[in-house]
Amino acid sequence: MDSVTSINDLVAHALIGIDQNDAVVCKEFIGALLAQNLTAEQLVQFWSSTLSAIFFKDGETVRKLIEGLLARFEEKPYAAGKLSTQ
Repeated sequence: MDSVTSINDLVAHALIGIDQNDAVVCKEFIGALLAQNLTAEQLVQFWSSTLSAIFFKDGETVRKLIEGLLARFEEKPYAAGKLSTQ
């Protein structure tokens, strides 16, 4: 499986159980994290400090994951005014 598919799968998995309210908080946090322009090494250190069961040795993969999450928060059902009615 290529890295793009893997990242998309990780993003989809990370979004399980996230509602629109959670997405607002996550989006703000991720935006602030990305605004720090952390190096790849700093991103690995950050990720290692979380309770995640997923291990990353490459900070650029962490960056792709959080950028992917941020992008999904701009889409339905997470974006403001686009709450799913399912």
